[in-house]
Amino acid sequence: FSDESVVAIRVVFSDATVLRGYDTLTFSRDEARSDVIKKAERGSFEDIMIDDSFFYMRFFTNRWYIDYGYVFTAYPLTSCDLFLENTGESFENMEVREFFTPKPFCLNVDHTRHYQFPQGTDTILIEFIGEQSPELGNDLVFSRDAASEDVIRTIHGGIDEPQEFVFSDSQFYVRYTSQGEEPGVGFDFRATPRTACETFELSRGFTWNDLQSRTIESPHPYCDGMSVEHLCSFTHPRVVRVDVSFDESTSFGDSEDSLTFSASNQGEQQVRTFSQGQFENFSVDNASFFYQFSSNGQAVDQG
Repeated sequence: FSDESVVAIRVVFSDATVLRGYDTLTFSRDEARSDVIKKAERGSFEDIMIDDSFFYMRFFTNRWYIDYGYVFTAYPLTSCDLFLENTGESFENMEVREFFTPKPFCLNVDHTRHYQFPQGTDTILIEFIGEQSPELGNDLVFSRDAASEDVIRTIHGGIDEPQEFVFSDSQFYVRYTSQGEEPGVGFDFRATPRTACETFELSRGFTWNDLQSRTIESPHPYCDGMSVEHLCSFTHPRVVRVDVSFDESTSFGDSEDSLTFSASNQGEQQVRTFSQGQFENFSVDNASFFYQFSSNGQAVDQG
């Protein structure tokens, strides 16, 4: 296929195809058949996907049988055709995944994909990679459902600057739409799955702009060798003091595990330090504080 937009070919056999004896059809990328794509022989004939715009085909018959020969249709596919055929994937491991759209992006597209990470995934980090300048009308919607009703994040092409974000789930739907006259560059992004331990350790802390109480907990059971420092900040202008109380489930399994509260980072200006045993309620005369949690990983407990 000489059209420059063709990037792949799908070969579909007709039910009329019948090969007998040692008759074969060999599809290859070169005339000498040193780079064989598929050899079709008697029996079932499955569809063949060729990631190129051309192929060679050799038909061999030993003439011992009279049969029907072959009938197949070759469908040329563009990058947009392949993009629209992909409805998503379920992953068996926690590896980082990257997703790319055709360049230039496809016009008049409304396509949704579903991606599922394995059990143990607590959160997913989405980072946009490469050039990000989609045209007006080219939008990207991340959601928790196929109907895009439980929306996680929407990026409007030509309006929003794509920024990384994190959400709590092991799966997501992503809906691509393109209605503009200019195709633009599409959307390329990276999805990084994180366990509960990784999510907790990588957190930069917590910031709240209201007067509601907040509960902070480590993963149960917490993670081996964990060492974290988080900032807890109430930014509402009326907050002058924070009262800290411990849940009765709080427990450390080892005397070397510790929880240190301080008025500044890296444990400076310590307010209170707790280790194995009793955890007393206390107050911080400020609207924010740091806490350091350290576990040597020798005992599994509630954290």
